[in-house]
Amino acid sequence: MSQGQTWSLPSPRASGRPAGVHVVDTEALAPTVRVWAAALGSVEADFSALLDLLDDNENAVAARRPDHKRPSYVLAHALRRLLLAECLPAEPGELVFTARRGGCPEPISLGGDRWYHSLSHSGPFVAVAAARDRPLGVDIEGPRSIRNANTLAAALLPSGTDGAGGVAATDAEILAAWVRWEALAKATGEGMLRRLHPVPDRLWANGNRWRVHSLSHDLRRDLHVDQHRDVHCDLPDLHQDRGTDIRYGRAHLALALAD
Repeated sequence: MSQGQTWSLPSPRASGRPAGVHVVDTEALAPTVRVWAAALGSVEADFSALLDLLDDNENAVAARRPDHKRPSYVLAHALRRLLLAECLPAEPGELVFTARRGGCPEPISLGGDRWYHSLSHSGPFVAVAAARDRPLGVDIEGPRSIRNANTLAAALLPSGTDGAGGVAATDAEILAAWVRWEALAKATGEGMLRRLHPVPDRLWANGNRWRVHSLSHDLRRDLHVDQHRDVHCDLPDLHQDRGTDIRYGRAHLALALAD
């Protein structure tokens, strides 16, 4: 984070969605499914307030992150706490997270309900999701160019290396397919051990039936474009994230939910 850059956030014991965080419309999916998404430039907050929400383990992981990746990690983990605190309800700083072997998070239990949860961060974008008594996974990816695009397209798109209209798949088409696959891989608990494959809206996987949704939103990388199309952005340098270059535009967001 550049010196002097600040965000505003409720105090560590406060709950509620911070200003600038988008509530993604999931009403058609289930009444107990909630998804929040944000971009670093849209949330005004004090970075120390975010850190105060995290436990010692989360803070230790954040400290080991490269400078350009630390803010999105901290924001994602803080938002997960705030979202779950609103669902339970509970104090966000008092939630204790555990994970199964392989890193899949265990649900948070309170009063007989189990709240499953998932988070994702990519460049300046973050997303968190929670559902009562239903395993789920969420993934968000910022726009960028893709290395080995033909290989990924062949694995992830039903039509192989062809995108819309029979032409070579675009980076956006590949990323849209990727977030669906990664959301499912998180939901099943398989993670990156799951083979790459096209992900339909409904499928059986790892012993369960799943629904996978490409979620609609207006979240874009925070920037200002004037009438002469000059681009100004004060975010840290995010190049070389996953070996690709960052582009401006809309993020790709998907949710996998146990049916």
